[in-house]
Amino acid sequence: MNSEQLWGTRFKTYQKKVMKYAKYMMNDHFMIVVFFLFGFLLFQYSTWLKTIRILEWPLILLISLLLAIVPLFGEIATYVEEADLHFLSVIGEDFKPYFKRAIRYSWIFPLVMNFIATIFVLPIFMQAYGNGMIPFIAILVTLLSLKGFHFMIQKSIFEGKLPRNSFYNVALYLVNSICLFGILSFIPKVFSLSMAQVLAVLAIGLYRFASAKTVNFDWNEMIQKEQVRQQRIFRVIALFVDVPFLKKHQAKRNQSLDIFVGKLTPNRIHPYRYLLVRTALRSSNYVTVFLQMIVVTVLLSFISSIWYWIMAIQSMMMLVICFQFASLYKHPKAHSIYIHSLYEPKEMMDDFIGVVLQLVIGASIMISLLTALVSRNPFVLVGLLWYPVLSTVFLYGYLKPRLNRKKKRR
Repeated sequence: MNSEQLWGTRFKTYQKKVMKYAKYMMNDHFMIVVFFLFGFLLFQYSTWLKTIRILEWPLILLISLLLAIVPLFGEIATYVEEADLHFLSVIGEDFKPYFKRAIRYSWIFPLVMNFIATIFVLPIFMQAYGNGMIPFIAILVTLLSLKGFHFMIQKSIFEGKLPRNSFYNVALYLVNSICLFGILSFIPKVFSLSMAQVLAVLAIGLYRFASAKTVNFDWNEMIQKEQVRQQRIFRVIALFVDVPFLKKHQAKRNQSLDIFVGKLTPNRIHPYRYLLVRTALRSSNYVTVFLQMIVVTVLLSFISSIWYWIMAIQSMMMLVICFQFASLYKHPKAHSIYIHSLYEPKEMMDDFIGVVLQLVIGASIMISLLTALVSRNPFVLVGLLWYPVLSTVFLYGYLKPRLNRKKKRR
């Protein structure tokens, strides 16, 4: 078996692993929710499109900033493993066919994403200018060229031609925004196509220039990036079903969050409650998900300008946030097993529900204030009262009985 065939074998193994659990995520209830949410978004989008008459630079800038994120989605899927550091690293040039096939396959997801993004923003330019062919070609070519830059940098890092730097994505986002704003500003003129062609030629030229240099694969970087990429996919699936391949994050102290630990656990006679709060605030996955859900909820709120639709969307997202913290109930066992012998299950459950409720109420306050500040709609402040009530009913009326039933079945 050569290296190219090895990549194909690993790809099939990984696909079977993912599809085994992804099928539980794509159930009937999930698809119904996605279908209705997608229909609602399309309706609101079409209603907003009718208000566009002239494309002014603030709207073009906003579109550019949003589209600049799209080329950053998708990474090179190498499927390398930790053992490859010892077994594949010695084959040298024979690893190149494996790596080239990985790059070719990795283009599939960006092609789909960039095409969908182009189709999504195309009606804006058609509504303003009436011509859709020039905007379609200009936007799609630009996005694919910018994705080429992203892959070129990642490929160069894997091949040991560029040092690792966490600021590459920030720099790429700024470059993407500038290029998109410049090209979109000239639509529907033919000059925008010329600019997109120049960008494509530049991307191909730089890619060939970088490929001509000597290769010295950075195996540690490839293995680390591949593990992070796969864990990101497993984490999404884990929102719907237990995934054994998901690695647990270690809890690390973040001194900037210590003040919240004291506020959430004022009573020191509840060590388990303190353990829950400490785990939530010191585990990067919980803090990241908490902040991401707040940002996503606020962004989704701008789908509609009607206050009760905003509250309906945010109410659903509040329930999702409650679900996100359901795994917190089992997480502390990995840190302190003996503490579970000191408390009754009912008392532990009450502490868990209380901590989650405090976190969700904190999120609801931030979401309501941010939405009211940006939308300038005072009616959304009703959420300051409604979301805590909704979360309390959901946690005590649904999540708590469900977790208790699961414990009894075990």
